[in-house]
Amino acid sequence: IHLHNSEISIPHILAEAELGVDIISIGPAADIAEVRKALDGKCCFSGNLDPIGTLLRGSVADVEKQARRIVKTCRGTGYVFNSGEMIPRDVPVENMKAMVKAAREAS
Repeated sequence: IHLHNSEISIPHILAEAELGVDIISIGPAADIAEVRKALDGKCCFSGNLDPIGTLLRGSVADVEKQARRIVKTCRGTGYVFNSGEMIPRDVPVENMKAMVKAAREAS
């Protein structure tokens, strides 16, 4: 079961992990290093890439930097790379390609 609500609060994330879900979606405003530390193997998690500020409005370099940081921070856990929310329709194709490439290279 994938609980997709883009949570940012550590206490709420921990409460969600207690529900017995398989994966929790983490919002873009959450500190992903703190989330990793708090979950400590309790369940898988995904998300955190900023879909508006970075993916829609950022440069290719911005997207690559954030994707790499998230993947490197979460390496060795049950993390699944994803946007911290929906992906806007108007995201530049170059940014989508950069996101996928950077995440794969960092994993």
